[in-house]
Amino acid sequence: MILTDLRDKLIELKPDKVFYGMINQDLEEWDYIVFYRTNTTDNRTSFVREFQVAVVEENYITEDYEEIVINKVSEIPGVHVVGDVEFEYTRKPNTDTIIEVMLINFAYSSKKGGKCGS
Repeated sequence: MILTDLRDKLIELKPDKVFYGMINQDLEEWDYIVFYRTNTTDNRTSFVREFQVAVVEENYITEDYEEIVINKVSEIPGVHVVGDVEFEYTRKPNTDTIIEVMLINFAYSSKKGGKCGS
């Protein structure tokens, strides 16, 4: 399954700090990755499954970390980045700490009737 493959690759980057869909626990330090599905398109002969990876860190994300994430996720056969890497900002509740969120979109195509991922 592509989501399992994706989770396994992201865990290589941040062990014990990878979540599907949304974070499901209170963390003292905001330093984690969330991944989730965004869209599935039927284009006659195949399905294109799109998903997003959100890297969340306090203050700022290490420079060039997007390249590390893209290279790691692209190790999964058939997965490729889609569009631009986007950045969003918010404030950690009840603090003066700024949170930077990096959003990277990926896609994976599979023939109809075939299996996704490994």
